[in-house]
Amino acid sequence: MRVWFSVSQRRILVIGRGSLGSALISAASLPVDSVDLPEIDLAVRGQARDFLRRVEPDWVLHTAAIADVDFCEQHPNDAWAVNAEGTREVAEVCAALGARLLYTSSDSVFGKGEGPHSESDRPQPVNVYAETKLAGEDAVREVPGSIIVRLPWLVGGERPDFVSFCIDRLRSGEEVVAFTDYIGYILTYEDAARVIWALLADEGATGIFHLHRPPFLSRYEQAQAVARELGKLVDKPARVPRPTKMNLANSHGDHPAMRLLPSMEDTLRKLVRRAG
Repeated sequence: MRVWFSVSQRRILVIGRGSLGSALISAASLPVDSVDLPEIDLAVRGQARDFLRRVEPDWVLHTAAIADVDFCEQHPNDAWAVNAEGTREVAEVCAALGARLLYTSSDSVFGKGEGPHSESDRPQPVNVYAETKLAGEDAVREVPGSIIVRLPWLVGGERPDFVSFCIDRLRSGEEVVAFTDYIGYILTYEDAARVIWALLADEGATGIFHLHRPPFLSRYEQAQAVARELGKLVDKPARVPRPTKMNLANSHGDHPAMRLLPSMEDTLRKLVRRAG
């Protein structure tokens, strides 16, 4: 039987220095290595393999992806090259090195049905982005001891998101276009990083984890939660098919890491206060 060593005793590599990767690095209580463009390009076969073999990490936290849903739909070859094939290469090298792998996926792999969807439910993606993330999951499952974290809407990073957009618009007295049928959970990058590090502290943790907790809110309800007075809100169809019920069940709700997940109300309150 294989024995896993404590994370604190191992060399950890974060792939991707986007908002989540940066939050993981900032929240780390121990030294971590990180890599992103231009050091490696996941779309170029062999670059991830060569880098990982040179570094020989014990843990890989794979956060890099093309996450723009519209871009993925318009450039499916790029999305498949990075999100699916690039992840497969990372997974294959981790398996060969005996390194453990944590992969950040998305709740959007469930594009159909009312939910809540459990970790054992069969995903049904409805767009290219979700298809490529699911393909990445399939590759990661082949790595012994791997962890797949399905993330909700992440907010509070450097790039604009719906909540920050909503706060700015409402403060200036402008109208907000919000969806009533997009229902799910939101989490800040910082809180996601805290939960992931707590999850990694459990050396026995493997498999799929949903970083979700009820209650779930629509974007319209999120807008209502961050302002006392709203402008006129109307529905507007999306250009690319998107999941509408991203409310995932969390069968690991009693895990110490999962108990760190804040309520959506707490997250929205935090974002409003941060915005000043």
